[in-house]
Amino acid sequence: MAEVRVQVRTAEGDELDLTYAAFEDAVRAGSIADDALLRVEAVTGGAFRLASELELYRSIVDDPRTRFERSFTLRRLPRATLATVAILIGVFVWQTRQAGALDGAALVRQGAKSLPHQLELGQWWRLLTASFLHADWLHLVSNLAYMLYVGWSVESALGATGAVLLLLLSGLAAMALSTVATPAA
Repeated sequence: MAEVRVQVRTAEGDELDLTYAAFEDAVRAGSIADDALLRVEAVTGGAFRLASELELYRSIVDDPRTRFERSFTLRRLPRATLATVAILIGVFVWQTRQAGALDGAALVRQGAKSLPHQLELGQWWRLLTASFLHADWLHLVSNLAYMLYVGWSVESALGATGAVLLLLLSGLAAMALSTVATPAA
């Protein structure tokens, strides 16, 4: 049985002769656009046809796996992740300028999680603000490294809005769980 070959003419004028497997990989990677011309002997005969007209092409492009892989790309600049990093650095600079030494009392004054403040004074906003505070440079740098590493991937998969919502909701949930798990803290 002969190997299926796909000839591709791109809008830029490039001509490619690919195996079907290589063609499928190129389509999934977004290297072959809808306006490319394709020739597959068994499908188009000797003629070139517009890729978007061929079920062979559309079935790969419209595949859920392909849509996910295309949305999950590290090629786009993660604006929400970078903005969050900038906010965390800005908050830490504010913390150190305001308090000098970042001991427990200073962190509580700045909005850290504190069960007495939450219960007796109704300061439930501390569940959110505590997620943005850091006790020292090592704490900040390790969180920034994690934010850049994971945040970029999450933002690629969920988009900027989804990444920000996930960050806020997971921060709230983590602080709420921490409050329940360590009520004396």
